Amino acid sequence: MYDFQRIFRRALLKYALLPAMLFGGISLIFTIYGWNHYVVGNNLAVRTCLVQRLEGGLQDGAAVLNQMERRLKNESGALAQQSDKAELYGDLYTVANKSVVPLTFYLLDEQGNLLLGSQPVLPPGLQDTDWGVLRRLRRTSLPCWEFIRKDTVRQDLALGKAVSMKNGEKGFLVIILSGEKIFAGRENPEVLLAVTDAFDNITAAAEAVPVDDQGKLLPILCATDGGLAEAGREIYYVTQSRLPQGLQVVALTPVRSLLDRYLMGSALSLVFFLLLMPLIFRGVQRESQLRAQAVERLTAKAEMRQLESQFNPHFLFNTLENIKYMVKLDPAAAIRMLIALSTLLRYSINNSLQQVTLADDLDYVHRYMEIQQYRFGRRLEFTEKIDEKALVCEIPKLVFQPLLENAIKYGAGKGGVRSVYLEITCLADGLQVDVVDQGKGFSTEALQAWVLLQENEENDTAHTGLFNIHRRIQLLYGRQFGVEIRSGAGRNCVRLCLPRRAEEEGLA
Repeated sequence: MYDFQRIFRRALLKYALLPAMLFGGISLIFTIYGWNHYVVGNNLAVRTCLVQRLEGGLQDGAAVLNQMERRLKNESGALAQQSDKAELYGDLYTVANKSVVPLTFYLLDEQGNLLLGSQPVLPPGLQDTDWGVLRRLRRTSLPCWEFIRKDTVRQDLALGKAVSMKNGEKGFLVIILSGEKIFAGRENPEVLLAVTDAFDNITAAAEAVPVDDQGKLLPILCATDGGLAEAGREIYYVTQSRLPQGLQVVALTPVRSLLDRYLMGSALSLVFFLLLMPLIFRGVQRESQLRAQAVERLTAKAEMRQLESQFNPHFLFNTLENIKYMVKLDPAAAIRMLIALSTLLRYSINNSLQQVTLADDLDYVHRYMEIQQYRFGRRLEFTEKIDEKALVCEIPKLVFQPLLENAIKYGAGKGGVRSVYLEITCLADGLQVDVVDQGKGFSTEALQAWVLLQENEENDTAHTGLFNIHRRIQLLYGRQFGVEIRSGAGRNCVRLCLPRRAEEEGLA
């Protein structure tokens, strides 16, 4: 029965915890999906878009510079005539318009003066010939690039190259890619974007990003790619892309508020789960106990039915054997025995009652002993002492008959006389029933076997009488009640310990 209760409790816990675990698993899946979609996915999309625009602008700018340089090398004059400038301007403008990212171009002489340009005035970043990209162009013949500040928050990308025309004149060809166009078209404005050089200097940024005192991106952000970094009071999810031109695109997604929501949701789920667990375990424990008790009651009832059914055939067989002999010896007595037997059978086969009053069962006992008196005559002596207070107490039906039968069968003393004594006493906390005979008593082996039967609670032997009574009493009232055997030379006592219950307090 305890195995059944443990299995039932395990099954209940399984099906009770399964929804909670399923809910936790689904919540975790949605959390991971939300993180990957709204944080990782958006960060990747915005950074990829900027990288594509920046790489496309750089490639287009380099191509435009090469085309413009080839066009200028074919110029034979010094652009002294206005018509020559207009013709060259038209050619350069046609080439510049082929770029994917809109750009402006400027042709400067060796001193940095504007010769031709798509705008009449040089931008601020090209006005100082000793600083920035023009200074670098004076020192190398290779193409150079640099972000130049347009105002306090916007930067444009400048690409330049020193050129020589066919007549030997030298100058600088510079094209400007609009930073607004490069950073335009962002899918998620919550993602911060920055472009740094090889020394982590912020060369361009769409928004204000965390920098140190020297204007460089914070080292912890520079060292993070595809992970979390804390800067100030904010936590960022950081990814980076390196471009062949030496640029680095950094995408920063602020996630502190999102992490706080995740943490709060997880904490609430955990608290809910921890509060739910005791309720689940208590409910499972209670339900398993109720189910186990119900099964125990059904099992006990079935077992008691089985035990009761073992009494009736045994008693009937012995009584019929007695009547068979009495028919020959004393037919009138045999008739009286049959009448008494019919009365006993009607009483014993009434399965609607499991417990009866002591007075009712004593009437059965007296009829039974009357039948035995016909058989044994003077060789059977039966006396009883009944406490009158016990007559209203409830006892299991047919509980005395097997004890009296054993006492008659094995209780013969010297001279073959069977002396049986029945005493019923009301105690403060119970009812004591003693059946005493004067036979040889139980052997040591029999007493040891009886102790083993009580410990194992199962009877696999052919001796069922005392054990069946003991088992019935314990099934009805508990382990503190049952059968005790007190055996000695010339006096053997089988004692029943029963609860003291009046009829109105008994079980239905």
